[in-house]
Amino acid sequence: MNEIILRAPAKINLFLEIERRRPDGYHDISSVFRLIDVADEIAAERIPSGVEFSCDVPSLDGPDNLAARAARAALGAARIRGGVKIKLSKKIPWGSGLGGASSDAAAAINASLALYGVEMDKARLIKIGKYLGADVPFFLSGAATAEVRGIGEQIVPLEWPRNLDIVVVKPPFSISTKEAYSRLAFPLTAPRQIDKITAAIKAGEPIEKIAPHLFNRFEEIAAQSHPEIRNLKGFLDDQGALASLMSGSGSAVFGIFADKISASLASAAVQRESLRAYATRTL
Repeated sequence: MNEIILRAPAKINLFLEIERRRPDGYHDISSVFRLIDVADEIAAERIPSGVEFSCDVPSLDGPDNLAARAARAALGAARIRGGVKIKLSKKIPWGSGLGGASSDAAAAINASLALYGVEMDKARLIKIGKYLGADVPFFLSGAATAEVRGIGEQIVPLEWPRNLDIVVVKPPFSISTKEAYSRLAFPLTAPRQIDKITAAIKAGEPIEKIAPHLFNRFEEIAAQSHPEIRNLKGFLDDQGALASLMSGSGSAVFGIFADKISASLASAAVQRESLRAYATRTL
């Protein structure tokens, strides 16, 4: 194989709790990740040596992009003597909490190994991913839905066959993950019933029953400096969303709708407000 093209899908957090601040400065989380049908594209080809990287977004171009670092890590871990040339086409908005950079990194790892016919067990892949970023292990796991704990390395795939119709809105600002974590103040407000949410998902309960309990702990922080987050949630609720919440550390907000028509109408309403919106589905 000399060339390969892979999709790198985004994710949403159906809930996100911050469990504690660890002695090493990281934070343990509890969340359920779900892939959505908005994706970047990684095109990779073999070259004699090294990693050549380019991106169609100039500000994301360069050798320090996480996808380029991921390709170098994969080649090194597998002791591959050849190199890889990667072209990244962005569709997932960056700085949004949708995991675009992490998904790109996972796709770059998979593409680099596939080009040279190298198979690597999941445990070793997860180890490489953990070194690169907290969300990378999930995208390497192969799961469409998963319970995610620890700093992102503890992944339990979940079966939840129903696809969800959603609208993702990216406001005209981004939120730094590092900044979001630095503003956490413990103890947090009253803990949520996360075990009940996960149990309902595992039991295959309908989204209408689960939606009222979904939450994102980072919203409490983001809304302090960006009241637009709260306004977007309210707007999606007014359009009939079963639930609306921020994904990851933000700034994207998504609403879950009962069907495709409702999602399409809500997306059109958001776009009339001159905001970037996607009517899409989970994978």
